[in-house]
Amino acid sequence: MPQHSDNAMTSESTASGSLRSRPLDGITVVALEHAIAAPFCTRQLADLGARVIQSFNAAALIASKPALAVRFAKQAINQGLQTDSQTAMSFELYAAAILFDTDDRKEGMRAFVEKRPSRFVGR
Repeated sequence: MPQHSDNAMTSESTASGSLRSRPLDGITVVALEHAIAAPFCTRQLADLGARVIQSFNAAALIASKPALAVRFAKQAINQGLQTDSQTAMSFELYAAAILFDTDDRKEGMRAFVEKRPSRFVGR
């Protein structure tokens, strides 16, 4: 599916050049075309003004990160939604302390300094 700018997603030009709003302006849709075959439906939603997010791109980005850090980030998000802010911040500090001494953190720092892609190993 072609990518669209925010302007293209929120308004449409008429023959006279004026802009008109569409029924789904301001709505965000997560496209799951790689999970189910539905590009036609996603295209229709975008044409009606919805902002379409390609889930495959987000999943690939998350998968490229260190597995331990992603796991702790997911736990921190879930805990943050289910507890008070003090408990959530305590878990965040705990996770940061655990992750600080991992091989993946060290590799990420080396790769950053050496200006190269990271090669995470899950430790």
